[in-house]
Amino acid sequence: MRMTERVKEIIEMNTTNHCIPLISMGPGGVRVFPMYFARIINERLLAMPATAGTDIDKALAHTSPAMVLVTDRAGGYEAYVLEGNAQYVTDKADFELVAAMRNMVPGFPIHGAVVFEVKKVHLAPPP
Repeated sequence: MRMTERVKEIIEMNTTNHCIPLISMGPGGVRVFPMYFARIINERLLAMPATAGTDIDKALAHTSPAMVLVTDRAGGYEAYVLEGNAQYVTDKADFELVAAMRNMVPGFPIHGAVVFEVKKVHLAPPP
């Protein structure tokens, strides 16, 4: 399954009312990072502003397998698991992306961005 308009709509809802859990499965072990903001770049890419205070820069220093969970709680619990790869990007690597992330959340100490490449999308069963 690919990232459909419904999945994109739920991603946007989650950044408005909730957070999006980003689960990193890198060499340092499994880590969970709550992402409060996200921008859909295209059908396969999400960009999320990040601060280095959580060590996300170390956990995602190299491209690592990751998952994102998005849910529509108000709509009867429709949930999707997005599988793919994530990497932390600094302004030295992509100044325009990090600048856009800083503009997205003024007032937050944004040190970089997490770029999440979606490989698979699965409908998740309710709890």
